[in-house]
Amino acid sequence: MRRLAFAAFLLLLVIPCGAGTITVELQTNVGDISIALFPDKAPVTVENFLNYVESGFYDGLIFHRVIAGFVIQGGGFDPNYELRDPCAPIINESYNGLSNLRGTIAMARVDEPDSATSQFFINHADNPDLDRDNYPDGYGYCVFGQVVAGMDVVDAIANEPTGEVNFPGLGIMQDVPIGPNSPIIIYAANIVDSNYCADEIGGDLDGDCRVDFTDFALMAANWFDYGSPEEFHKNEATNIDTHDLSGDVFVWEENDDIYSYNLSDGNEFGVCTEGHYQREPAISGQVVVWRDYRNYGGNGTDIYGSDISNPAGPTEFAICTALKGQMTPAIDGDIVVWDDYRSSKHDIYGYNLSTKTEFPICTIGFAQQPAVSGNIVVWRDDRDGNYDIYGADITNPAEPNEFVICDANGDQKRPVISGNIVVWEDHRDANVAIYGYDLSTDTEFFIVSGEVANYDVSGNTIVWQDKRNGQWDIYGYDVSTAAEFVVSTAGGDQIEPVISDGTVAWRDYRGPANDLYWVLLCGGYLAGDLNGDCVVDISDFSTFASQWLDCNIDPPEFCWQ
Repeated sequence: MRRLAFAAFLLLLVIPCGAGTITVELQTNVGDISIALFPDKAPVTVENFLNYVESGFYDGLIFHRVIAGFVIQGGGFDPNYELRDPCAPIINESYNGLSNLRGTIAMARVDEPDSATSQFFINHADNPDLDRDNYPDGYGYCVFGQVVAGMDVVDAIANEPTGEVNFPGLGIMQDVPIGPNSPIIIYAANIVDSNYCADEIGGDLDGDCRVDFTDFALMAANWFDYGSPEEFHKNEATNIDTHDLSGDVFVWEENDDIYSYNLSDGNEFGVCTEGHYQREPAISGQVVVWRDYRNYGGNGTDIYGSDISNPAGPTEFAICTALKGQMTPAIDGDIVVWDDYRSSKHDIYGYNLSTKTEFPICTIGFAQQPAVSGNIVVWRDDRDGNYDIYGADITNPAEPNEFVICDANGDQKRPVISGNIVVWEDHRDANVAIYGYDLSTDTEFFIVSGEVANYDVSGNTIVWQDKRNGQWDIYGYDVSTAAEFVVSTAGGDQIEPVISDGTVAWRDYRGPANDLYWVLLCGGYLAGDLNGDCVVDISDFSTFASQWLDCNIDPPEFCWQ
């Protein structure tokens, strides 16, 4: 099945033009170079390149860097070696699976992975070291097309004598063409073949602007496959304790203070470092809440929060400072919930951040470990002598509508919730297990049993730590397909995973310190994943079937030639 997908991929490379391709011609003083672009593999990059072509940006620029047996690079400087101001940088689509082989065109960039603007290079030789999987920074360079005519021109440019030239404002640059054909000028860049997709069709997996049997073969090759997780690591060691994740923002307790780290841009800052104990942080959007000990003594612990939308100056506020203590806060959107001991027994209270209104949810004295998603709050409840899972609909906070989720034999503990999915630790049998419940269908389901612990849920994806291999690893489960998958089985222990959308983060002991690692579950392009949930399944096939034999080639008479 994998060979079929690979064969279809090779066809894209050997059929340079025709339906669903765009060909650009670079007219130079050495000769013309025709380049077929791959919008299906690098849509953002191709659109960016075409914007420069259509605006005339490249006209009159030069190939300013030439290394025989490596690359020829252009698209940035004029014949006086002055830099032409480009547009904003774009994302790096190097995850598209295309390799930097001889004759391919790729975007040039600086050290920042997402920094490509106008400059491009044509590979004069096979350069697999520039590919994402081989490049030291883990990103590499994005291929977005291939030379289909004029490779002899590329060879001639590559073999032009080079030397050092002083670029105004930049200083001495090496590998600059200085031979008889220099400067090597791009007189014009034009689109010469524009049979292309007028509109994107989700089921068009091979990029030929129509949904047909080739696309079906690609989907079949990836049936029930998952996108390969892409793993990342915080460069500086972090002593993580309790923690949570919302979007790209990870919060944790370290040495009794609360810190935040943005997984996307690496920005770290203190949320609350007041010199007293802050513990059990939780986050939703730009609001962090935690259990706070600043008034500890006869008053117990309180619930505080902070708006971190401005990392330079987080705005802190009290949520609940009632007597005797509040603990284990959870938050979703504007709703904060916690375990409250003001009555000398364990109750569940809530607070609406938008209306600044506190309200009781369950006050019978046996409720702990609350979690919240939307208008549904769930908790561990021992009113019947063992721990069960209860919930309440707080659409009307004045009258919460309470209900039982699981009261099986043995104990059920520490529920978590996302949307309609509730997950908990279950002791009905000899082995510890993780169970789930779908509120939309009133259906309970088994997930896993054995030496398992510390789970979380986001959407239809559940993650947990698992010791089936003799050390703690991270595993996952897709509710929609009832399929289990591996998140991380690196050396050392990986524990206490949290998940938000498609990002999973955890405490990791593969090195000498207790550190932060994370993965993007959908780490790369997965042909057939039309619904964007990182797995190819029946929901994708339904979308695919609805588009069968659709065609959006412009001009339309090319559709079925």
